Amino acid sequence: MFVEQFEEKGLAQYSYAIGNRESGQIAIIDPRFDSDIYLKYAEQNGFVISHVFDTHIHADYVSGARYLAIRARAILVLSGHDKGERYEVKFPHKVCFDGDFIKIGPITLEVVHTPGHAPEHISLLAWENGTPKIFFSGDFLLVGSVGPPDFIEPDHTERQLHKLYDVIKEKLHKLSDSITIYPAHGPGFLYGMKIGDTAFSTLGQEWLTNPFLRPNISRDEFVALVLSHYVPLPIHYHRIKSHNIFGEWDKALLPSALELTLFQKELAKGCVVVDLRDAKIFCEKHIPGSICIGSGDRVGFWSSRVLSFNKPLLIVTDDPTYIEKVIRALARVGLYHILGYLKGGVETWRLSNLPVQTIVATTPHEVHEKRFTCQVVDVRSLEEWNMGHISYAQHIPCCELPNKIKNLSKGKLVFICAGSYRSTLAASYAKYFGYEDTAYIPGGISSWQRSGLPLVTD
Repeated sequence: MFVEQFEEKGLAQYSYAIGNRESGQIAIIDPRFDSDIYLKYAEQNGFVISHVFDTHIHADYVSGARYLAIRARAILVLSGHDKGERYEVKFPHKVCFDGDFIKIGPITLEVVHTPGHAPEHISLLAWENGTPKIFFSGDFLLVGSVGPPDFIEPDHTERQLHKLYDVIKEKLHKLSDSITIYPAHGPGFLYGMKIGDTAFSTLGQEWLTNPFLRPNISRDEFVALVLSHYVPLPIHYHRIKSHNIFGEWDKALLPSALELTLFQKELAKGCVVVDLRDAKIFCEKHIPGSICIGSGDRVGFWSSRVLSFNKPLLIVTDDPTYIEKVIRALARVGLYHILGYLKGGVETWRLSNLPVQTIVATTPHEVHEKRFTCQVVDVRSLEEWNMGHISYAQHIPCCELPNKIKNLSKGKLVFICAGSYRSTLAASYAKYFGYEDTAYIPGGISSWQRSGLPLVTD
């Protein structure tokens, strides 16, 4: 038996292939949108994908399960425990229930119903030669943590927490400490509470180090511990989960280069300009109303948290060869409607003498001296905030900006984060919504501390 782990770094998401090399038969678990990687993997290694599984109806990324199963002519297997729930799969598939066994060549996958993160959630226990060896835990059990209930349904939160507690006590305790745990998310997953820094673990290790699995933890203590790490879910989770129950697959088309006049015409219709350049360069000069997403692995992650799913996108970049990677990242989080990118980038805009915007870089001492005439907005996470923050700052985590943008004061705004990425993103987002006087502090909280200025903890 072997396992191949596929990592999507931007979303800190893992998917898996499990199989037996002699039989050549494999199953894919929790595939992401761009399912070509699994087909290529199977082709390159001479494998046949016979089954495709999703551990639950995902809310944080677009599932590739249905489309992969169609392309691979594989059996699509999904939890049957979604019946009667708010989110119920609407397309044809083979249902499975707790205690079912599914053969993948000489390997047997046992379905284990593990509700708590989601009502329908299942995990898969892989058996070989009559011995359970691997546990694909999905979002139920993470390294050093658990998958919190999807607070999409706040009225069901307490019920889901009790289910999560019961599953840990009743089902995990039956498994051997030597079993390897392969979760669906790893380091960097925003909603994994105190998630560990390794890609997999063993159950024995989790019993020793995972605070949510303490042997003597009471039900009330468990519920309180999970709620103490509560992070509001992004508003787009509703949309992605609804998208996944219908299994629709929108092809991510590579956009074409747009001449300036056509770019302007689309912009006038209400499209959103997504700028993929370096944050510092963006702040010096950008198309008015642009939102600074920048480059790197987290493009999809941050785009999904601040961009509207109802408005078409226009891209600005200095590197058109990067476009294909960006399109895939956006598609994984359900952002498909991209009309094109500006041919020649911002330089084309500037050479036509069109207006540009800037975002001012300011120093900690300048901000401190003018603290009574500006509003400092800290866009770091709650955990970062609690470690130390500016006493007069307003705290709005970057991921919560869409819900709280109207809470900002109308005067001068200065954004700060750990470095510069989130603060420039937030400043550009505020400008998009009409807050003209925005600035950011390069180097963020570290720069503030190096300047000798105080931080407080609540």
